[in-house]
Amino acid sequence: MTQAIFLSYASQDADAARRICEALRAAGLEVWFDQSELRGGDAWDASIRKQIKECALFVPVISANTEARLEGYFRLEWRLADQRTHLMAKGMPFLVPVAVDDTKDAGARVPDSFLDVQWTRWADGDAAALEKFADRVAKLVDPRASSSTNAPSAAPVLGLYNKPKSAPQPAVSLRKVAGTKIALAFTVVAIAGVGIYVATQNKTTTASSASAPTDASKSTTTNPLSVMVMPFANQTGDKEKAYIADALTSSITSDLTRISDASIVPAATAFSLQDKKLSVPQLGKEAAVRFVLTGSVTGDKERLRINAVLSDTQTGAQLWSENFDGKQSAVFALQDQVTTRIGNTIGPQMIIVAARESEKRANKPQVADLLMRASALALNQNSLKNHQAMEALFRQALVLEPDNLKAKLGLATRLFVASA
Repeated sequence: MTQAIFLSYASQDADAARRICEALRAAGLEVWFDQSELRGGDAWDASIRKQIKECALFVPVISANTEARLEGYFRLEWRLADQRTHLMAKGMPFLVPVAVDDTKDAGARVPDSFLDVQWTRWADGDAAALEKFADRVAKLVDPRASSSTNAPSAAPVLGLYNKPKSAPQPAVSLRKVAGTKIALAFTVVAIAGVGIYVATQNKTTTASSASAPTDASKSTTTNPLSVMVMPFANQTGDKEKAYIADALTSSITSDLTRISDASIVPAATAFSLQDKKLSVPQLGKEAAVRFVLTGSVTGDKERLRINAVLSDTQTGAQLWSENFDGKQSAVFALQDQVTTRIGNTIGPQMIIVAARESEKRANKPQVADLLMRASALALNQNSLKNHQAMEALFRQALVLEPDNLKAKLGLATRLFVASA
């Protein structure tokens, strides 16, 4: 791996980036710093991918200018750097963000990984502080430096700070799965309900899996909310566009970790299985997952088409598929659209499958009768009386079967509607 440093900035911050570059080079460091305004094109994209893949450190210059710009090649650079962190060991120094004004990290339009590392604040004109920063970066790059150089206990430089791991983090807002509050509530309580089922399953199988052979126990311990995103296939006919498929794979994998109680296979594991050419059921057994997402990227110089398919590893059946079309010039926005849509869809799809399986395990006819009566009431007029009757039926079912997922979901939905 080269010891070069990748300096990423918006064109409006070129002067500040140039001064940072000069300080780093004065410290004997190699810096990849493009001063051309002519960004874009296949050759440029290939160069970005190669440099970010091989650089020792990635230094994003953050400012009010980057906050104001919703599109730009620096955002593609940031996204590629973020994707690379997903394949790195925890604590490995790579991202070194520099804020050249008073832009705050809270709510900043930066990848999440930028918020997990130290930021440097530098006021233009403070040459001494910039020299100290360059010295610190040199220590991070030097392979002989201690791995603790980038530890949180390091002395502050240029207003350097760490976001404490124990500090309360902003709540991750749930994306809308459907256009109504009830649909959103259903998704939230469904994830929680399946989480209870997952915990029960894991607890039940712990003792037996300890003595059973690994292969035999794999199917019994599979988390019903487990999924692996296989590397998207680059079918554009252009090898230089492989980074788009790779970035999608890592981005979607990262986004799915937001699903509560879900088990998401790391992107590195999925990439290691890419060349084995396994079927969906075989992938399920190999990675011990219930669902597999596969996809491809096709298109020409002007447009791209991205296809994604979610499959059940136990049956091999396709549960969901969708195509996304967009311009090559807006690949960053297209990637966000695909990641958001897939993240919003896969969670409910997995929940539906798990809920159906839970329903099949119900063995008390009286419970089934109560749930059918509640379903019938749901088809009638939407009134307070009906809601109260359905709530009573779900409560009766839970008295007979406390772990019945359908009854839990139904009761949670009724309580939400009543409080809305």
